[in-house]
Amino acid sequence: MRYVLITGGQMYNKGAQAMTFTVVNECKRYFPDSTPVLLSSVPHKRVEGDTDRYNFVIMEFGLRLRLALSGRFFRLLNKIRNYGKFKTQYKDAAAQLKEYFANADCLIDISGLALSSQMGFRKSVFYLLGIAAAKNYNVPVYIFPQSFGPFNYPKTYQRLFINFLMKKFLSYPKAVFAREKEGLNSIQKFCKNVRLSPDLVLQNKHEIDKSIIFKQGISEKQLPDIPQNSAAIVPNEKTFIHGNGGKTLLLLNEITKELLKNNLNVFLIPHSTEDLSICEKVKSGFSNDNRVILISEEFNCIELQNLISKFNFIVASRYHSIVHAYLESIPVITLGWAEKYKELLGAFNQAAYLFDVRQQIDVNKITYAINDMITNQGINREKIKTQLGIIQENSVFDCLKGVN
Repeated sequence: MRYVLITGGQMYNKGAQAMTFTVVNECKRYFPDSTPVLLSSVPHKRVEGDTDRYNFVIMEFGLRLRLALSGRFFRLLNKIRNYGKFKTQYKDAAAQLKEYFANADCLIDISGLALSSQMGFRKSVFYLLGIAAAKNYNVPVYIFPQSFGPFNYPKTYQRLFINFLMKKFLSYPKAVFAREKEGLNSIQKFCKNVRLSPDLVLQNKHEIDKSIIFKQGISEKQLPDIPQNSAAIVPNEKTFIHGNGGKTLLLLNEITKELLKNNLNVFLIPHSTEDLSICEKVKSGFSNDNRVILISEEFNCIELQNLISKFNFIVASRYHSIVHAYLESIPVITLGWAEKYKELLGAFNQAAYLFDVRQQIDVNKITYAINDMITNQGINREKIKTQLGIIQENSVFDCLKGVN
């Protein structure tokens, strides 16, 4: 049996889930006889309940297992790290992973942001070990569109070690796609085969075939009814980390008030499991107002995209909630925290609706943006539709032609 290995994806963050579903869906076009295997960084005990739902394999690929598969030097590090022991449960998992790697057509990495000092030293090493494992088994690697850098690790030994690993392994992939110009500039000195490419979910013009993703008998959840004149708020816990948490919550409350003032129903939607608590905090400030509706039920990324399509516009901070909106030609007012938001909105001529939580945000400017959006949402829908058509003229998946 042959396999297509996928790293960087998971099921709990709906952006990562959307990238996973997109790659699994497209891989059936390019590798019809191969089984997709999601090598998840999420501990297996968290994904165990999900494995019965999907038509692809989900298996944990944690640090111990990456070290075990990455060659002699890293196996030695693993033994030192574990005092010479390697538990039976990991031996069994390592044996299964060796089977996957020995019979893999390729490995596709879909990490949104991993190789960066913003994510920490450990996560960067973890990421590069995935490439090292593939190289050790001569598996072709394709790094699909994602953010890279900066590489400002706080300690000298960290910078030296990461530089060593990047020089050793980033030249191995057949293709590396940077999602932003800033990331392209950061990584170019470590690999020559890097190019700029939009987000892979945006590029996918094929509707996801649910029979490829889900096992037979898995029913779709019924979406809530969305009345006319409704907007959604899709928060992101990272805006509380990279911005001022207290001020960000106040800002979300002010946005809710302005939407209500304009006679819009306001739906609070978590696009990732960890964002539900933020939605609950916003709702608690409007507990007696039935025009502010908390959606606490968890939907998959396909269902969420369908849900987002029903709104006049959304106010969002989750990157792939914006992507899902643009796929449906739904305009977005964005509270962002990284370069990726600037380039995404710029690509759709929507930069006027971007606000950076790392800076002081003038509430009056947000208010103006909301009113401008209400007035011009039709024009913005056409702009988004036009730019999406241009983006979808090319596909990152073309690099897989002839791989097998």
